[in-house]
Amino acid sequence: MPDQSTPFPKSWGLHALAVLTAWIIGPAMAYFGYYGLGSEETVIVVLSGAALLAGPMLVVAAPFMPRPSSGPCPLCGAKMYSFWQAADALLVCPSCAACATASNETLTLLPMTNVADVPAYPAALPWDDVVENPGKTVAFSAQDVAMDKLSELITRNAGVRVIDKWPPGCSVCGAQATQSEAASAEVLIKGRALETKATLLAHGIPHCAAHSNGVAFGRVEFAGSPTEGDAFGLKFRSHAYREAFRKLNPHKFDRQANGPLKIRTA
Repeated sequence: MPDQSTPFPKSWGLHALAVLTAWIIGPAMAYFGYYGLGSEETVIVVLSGAALLAGPMLVVAAPFMPRPSSGPCPLCGAKMYSFWQAADALLVCPSCAACATASNETLTLLPMTNVADVPAYPAALPWDDVVENPGKTVAFSAQDVAMDKLSELITRNAGVRVIDKWPPGCSVCGAQATQSEAASAEVLIKGRALETKATLLAHGIPHCAAHSNGVAFGRVEFAGSPTEGDAFGLKFRSHAYREAFRKLNPHKFDRQANGPLKIRTA
């Protein structure tokens, strides 16, 4: 069995890189905010004003932000990072999806007995072409409205994709299941000539009479390099049930930069 904890020291090098990045982004926000104030669109003026204020604040605050941490995953040894997350934040390994928390410059695997208040512990989907649906954007002009309508007209529907293979027992506490629930999410399918949407359906999620909402779809954020992407997957309240699901459905995350892109099967 691997060690349950590994060193997770704070890094001056990562801190310097983060500050330098903030000193580049901050002035850029102020620059675009200043020129955006001349727009005739109210929404753009409001956003520009916010950027004009936030840019200088980011530059001033950056040197005083907590130092980022980095260290090996206690389970697989892959490099993990923490950039200004809360002290009790869930850190997910970008390689093996192990769940850990950081405290006193130490990275510790979470016990299998942990049960979160809301779905948090991630598992990969069985499809390699699912991209999180960003939802509707704000239309800034009549041209934007027209383009949104055109996009809706040409978007194809790929139907429903179902997940229905679950470990026995309540998905929250593990007791005998007496009822079932479902969870769904609207997503986009990448790699098609036309934009294509689909509905993901987690069907027949087992629960006991005392628990509900044990599983949900959602974006999975990894404790990896800032240049690496996130993913879209399932999330579980029960850490132990998440592990049982992963053994029954052995899919692995495989991400690309800047997006919730690829998932491969084992």
